[in-house]
Amino acid sequence: MHELKRRLETLADEGKPAGAAEVMRRARRALEDPSQTPGFSRDRTRRRSWIALAAATMVLVVAVGAVLVLRGSDDGGRVIAGGHPRRSNEPLFLAPTVVPDGFRLLQVAGGDRPNVVAAQGGSYEWDRVQRWVKFDAAHQRPVGVLDVSWGPGTTAPSVPGGQPPSTDPLAGFRHQSVPVTVRNRPGLYSDQLRALVWEEPQGRAVLVSGAFTVHELQGIADGLAPRHDGGFVLRKPPRGFELVAEEPGYGSYGTNPRVMIYQGDNGRGFELHLVDHSQMAPGMNLWFTDARLVRVRGQDAVLAPRLFSAPGGYDQQTLFMRDANLFVQWREPGNVTVTISGVRLSEGEILSVARNLEVLDRQQWNRLKLQAPGRY
Repeated sequence: MHELKRRLETLADEGKPAGAAEVMRRARRALEDPSQTPGFSRDRTRRRSWIALAAATMVLVVAVGAVLVLRGSDDGGRVIAGGHPRRSNEPLFLAPTVVPDGFRLLQVAGGDRPNVVAAQGGSYEWDRVQRWVKFDAAHQRPVGVLDVSWGPGTTAPSVPGGQPPSTDPLAGFRHQSVPVTVRNRPGLYSDQLRALVWEEPQGRAVLVSGAFTVHELQGIADGLAPRHDGGFVLRKPPRGFELVAEEPGYGSYGTNPRVMIYQGDNGRGFELHLVDHSQMAPGMNLWFTDARLVRVRGQDAVLAPRLFSAPGGYDQQTLFMRDANLFVQWREPGNVTVTISGVRLSEGEILSVARNLEVLDRQQWNRLKLQAPGRY
């Protein structure tokens, strides 16, 4: 049923309401848009479940593509990046048309630094990390997570410019692990980390981790097939599991950041943050059991009380945004990652902001930058 609903929602979002599409549009607004109720005003305006070789390590992340979950593709669930390309060379500028009552525009910045990288993060131990998720019956919340990672292991530096801590790619797993056979190769299994790791080819580490038994992980590993770039394709994922993200172990969070911050009373507020060409994936956030899929502007998005790739870099005036405790993150066509961070916002409020964004041109954006009292 969720596929039928998703198709109807897509039709309703295409901007040509008629018949059933108009009915669906009105139904969605009644159910999902709190701006139709009193209290709103209109205003223009990593466990990143890859496991580090010594222990579980969090890394910052994003969903890849306009479609967050793909099923049944030839390479085991290929993740596409960016969806349909943008037709303009100009950056995408967005602004909310619905904000919670009493909120005021505080700061607008960025959009004129195409070569500036917002941030980078992760670990060089892994070349690539895949996340597979099994959803609940409503196809919204993750009930199972499987990660597949590959790379040089501890023969790579942990930080840029650092020295490799070991010549053994599996060094970090040898403590509190037991020897097992994986794909007819010697490997290691850690019950504490729920992880299976081995060398393939020799000198490079492959890791499969998740809430499975050692025999189940061995079966999953047997379903891997090499691909042309040195990585792997999981041709036989566990029943019900879907590929939701693939990203580099160490990558860029995006370029040319655009920021818009609103502030309300009692420490409340939200930030709208956009970046281009992010290598990280919002789908990675589906590791959290309290995360869920939602629909925003025709895209799959992740709604969660925490993110691996939450924006940062606040100044004295916007320091309150460090207390953000609710996020929605998705990718717009053209590989533009959008994150809305909320401080003490309800799910209804933050989704109303996300679902009522308008596109601005550069002139409108620059005008807002001049009008905002807290501009850089």
